[in-house]
Amino acid sequence: MADPLSEVNPHVFLDVRIGEEFAGRVIVQLFKNILPRTAENFRALCTGEKGVGSVGVPLHYKGCRFHRIMPKFMVQGGDITNGDGTGGESIYGRFFDDEGFTVKHTKAGLVGMANSGPGTNGSQFYISTVPTPHLDEKHVVFGSVIRGMGVVTALEYVRTGDKDAPVEDCIIENCGEILPGQDLKMLLLRTASLRTVEKFFQDRILVFARMMARRMCFLHFQTTLILTSARSTTCWPWQKR
Repeated sequence: MADPLSEVNPHVFLDVRIGEEFAGRVIVQLFKNILPRTAENFRALCTGEKGVGSVGVPLHYKGCRFHRIMPKFMVQGGDITNGDGTGGESIYGRFFDDEGFTVKHTKAGLVGMANSGPGTNGSQFYISTVPTPHLDEKHVVFGSVIRGMGVVTALEYVRTGDKDAPVEDCIIENCGEILPGQDLKMLLLRTASLRTVEKFFQDRILVFARMMARRMCFLHFQTTLILTSARSTTCWPWQKR
């Protein structure tokens, strides 16, 4: 099998906003050398170059949301028609066939086509946050995150409600193809994701600290009760019964 990661493969970016805050840029290398048809679908949906689809919606990920988030599994988005996981459309029509299952779900950061069964690939995709071998032979893996996994981690831990939908808007604010000479801009935008992850872990540490403080107060209260009880029931040798 050819190496999926290759310098000749195209690179695309997704600029992500969580709530009102810019989370950062995710850079994906597409496995065009192995899965050219699937890779081209994602690339063109990132650039928006194909115009409007059959249902009158732009074939473009810009403005699209991540509608499903499952910690320790994946984040899912790309429903360009309905925005809730019930729609989507490829550049080839409503659906296109599975191109192949050559790349396995061996690590976090793999990008694959979400589907509702064989041959139902549209525009919906997911990014894995752990190895997911149970998806092998069922979902086509066509790319890998090479920069910005911190942004994916920030997405992964957004609070969710019914049907694993995030309670905050998680939006692809901008997207496109990265061309030669854009590396400086890519690295500058990457700092935003680092700030987001830092804030995320600061929030988690604060929650942990508060939890530990409550536990310490509870333990102190229990210890005080035990000592008070012991003092009231202990009869020392010099005391009369």
